[in-house]
Amino acid sequence: MHPSNRWLKAAATAATILGASAALAQGQSDVRGPYLGGGVGVNTDSELVWNLTGGYRLHRNFAAEVAYTDLGKITINGHPLDSRALEIAALGIIPLNETFSVYARLGAYSGRAKGDGFDEKHGNILFGAGGEYAATRDLGVRVQWQRYSDFGGGGIGTKDQDVFTVHGVYYFR
Repeated sequence: MHPSNRWLKAAATAATILGASAALAQGQSDVRGPYLGGGVGVNTDSELVWNLTGGYRLHRNFAAEVAYTDLGKITINGHPLDSRALEIAALGIIPLNETFSVYARLGAYSGRAKGDGFDEKHGNILFGAGGEYAATRDLGVRVQWQRYSDFGGGGIGTKDQDVFTVHGVYYFR
């Protein structure tokens, strides 16, 4: 076989493999529609956190979510506080292949920290990042880190609150 024919065959094979991989990633990640999820994890103070999430995948690379998160007990300036937040966020999603994707999130929260004689309400931005594994056609598993900027407020002060969670997500198709 002539050397230039080998290069042509190698290039055609590589293009076929890359094209098939892109088609598979497009097939899984082109999902649009609503989803519900829930998760558990820990906060910066190693306390249990849980949340409920509702979202809508608008495009293969974009989703919008609303959530309720019970942030557990957090300590701000020596005060132990029960905390929770309502949030809204946009997700920028990058599919890596047909089953894995990574995402970044940016949004806002309205939080409440109560205890030790305080009852503070405060809102600010939230941001985070995570990855999702498509376990089945309709079920995803996420691992996520998220930061609530300047949680607290009023007389207790504020602190950034990090949350690490694992989520199950059900897509309605």
